[in-house]
Amino acid sequence: MRIKKGDTLIEVAIAIAVFSLVAIGVVSVVNGSTSAAQSSLEITVTREQIDAQAEALRFIHNSYIAGGQSNSASNEKYLRLWNAIKARAYNATNNNVDLTPVISYNPTTCAELYDDNNGNNIYVQSAFVINSHYLGNPMPITSQADASTYVNKVVVGANSSVLFAAAATYPRLLYTATTSEDTLLDSGANDAGKQKNYFSDELSRVEGIYIVAIKDQNTTTVVTGGGNSITYTSAFYDFYIRTCWFAPGADRPSTISTVIRLQDPEVINY
Repeated sequence: MRIKKGDTLIEVAIAIAVFSLVAIGVVSVVNGSTSAAQSSLEITVTREQIDAQAEALRFIHNSYIAGGQSNSASNEKYLRLWNAIKARAYNATNNNVDLTPVISYNPTTCAELYDDNNGNNIYVQSAFVINSHYLGNPMPITSQADASTYVNKVVVGANSSVLFAAAATYPRLLYTATTSEDTLLDSGANDAGKQKNYFSDELSRVEGIYIVAIKDQNTTTVVTGGGNSITYTSAFYDFYIRTCWFAPGADRPSTISTVIRLQDPEVINY
């Protein structure tokens, strides 16, 4: 009797099935690890964006307080910046506004925050961001026009759906490089004697991040030395810094938000 050597069809099928299961498992683990790493990276970058906005707000606030009542050009700059921020408060002109829709933050999609048909979109909330790149611009403030230009480039309001948009990847601020020319040590009489410097300080797009300011609903009365008193409509402002984006493979948006409270320097300085 002859004995045939080799695997049967059943053995081959079992081997292929086992290999396929192992390969699928390995691929799933690798994909899961990649998604987890990507998600972790996006959360880290998002928190850095939030911290940058918070620090910019604190810098403007603290710089104004440090200037006291001085009439220096520097203090005037921070005064204007702070007033522009206060003007962006959701309830800047009315203390009787219902704040519940603004304070509650649980979007089902990021796109709804930018939808003009949504009655509680970021434009209704007077949302804004701080352009920290332009905040350090040494632009001289020599006129009302210069001051307005500077303030509007630092405190950027969500007035345009072209500038503010849902995050394509993760929350971020995108900049456009502008150029200027500085002469070198030679005469600089021609273009060959000049070098171009590139500055990334012009905001071109704000994706998935914004700030909403809420002023104190109460009033604060300060008693003067002469027995008189001054009543302020607000003593502090709460700044809600919010983000929204879709993590890899997620069917619901990821959101990270924080709130910081800053006292109104007008009350503090008094």
